[in-house]
Amino acid sequence: MKLFHSWKRWQLIALVCVVLTAVLTLVFVLQGGGGDTQPTGGTEGLQLATETLGDVTEPPETAAPTEKPTAASTEATEAPTEVSTEATKATEAPTAVTQPATEAPTEPPATEPAAPSCTVSISCTTVLDNWDKLSEAKRSIVPSNGIILGTVTVELQEDDTVFSVLQRVVSDYNIQMEYSVSPLYQTTYIEGLGNLYEKDCGARSGWMFAVNGVFPNYGASDCTVQDGDSIRWLYTCDLGSDLS
Repeated sequence: MKLFHSWKRWQLIALVCVVLTAVLTLVFVLQGGGGDTQPTGGTEGLQLATETLGDVTEPPETAAPTEKPTAASTEATEAPTEVSTEATKATEAPTAVTQPATEAPTEPPATEPAAPSCTVSISCTTVLDNWDKLSEAKRSIVPSNGIILGTVTVELQEDDTVFSVLQRVVSDYNIQMEYSVSPLYQTTYIEGLGNLYEKDCGARSGWMFAVNGVFPNYGASDCTVQDGDSIRWLYTCDLGSDLS
């Protein structure tokens, strides 16, 4: 029995030795053989392998990927530069001083000369002072102030006379007029204006005319009118002695 246990122990020791020998042999083979001679490049190879393994094991740190700027950000970045450049150019450019254009003096528009004219009025104020002589049939036609036509301006025509001007006036203002032409003197005589006739206010009453304050001694159709003349037709009750 003791012998059996001893044999078993030696077998176990032999097995351990075999296993240990196999392990050492395997290590020797893996290291390239035994002895003091080092295989060529052993240390360097081991160091290179170590560095290579180190590189594989610990990958180098990589920089964080840089995002590609978008078109919008690029434009936003470039825009201020352009504005700044234009602002710089505007600052650097010399300021041009614009002088206001001097306008040529304008001449006043030429005015056409006024057409020649005269003034005309018709009055019977003397009747108011001789009311008792006026026939009752005519009293209703006499204006309260004795003015049949106030002063009006009449544009003259070629070869106008006092009579031709009076004809246009009574036509324009709808005033009654009656006249006669003397065959002997070939002149026109005014018999009535505004329905007031000669001798309606006494035997010495009738119509007379004055040009610029002067009573001509000829008929109205023979008196030529000039530019600026003042013509007044006046009713007299005493052959002109009551007129001024």
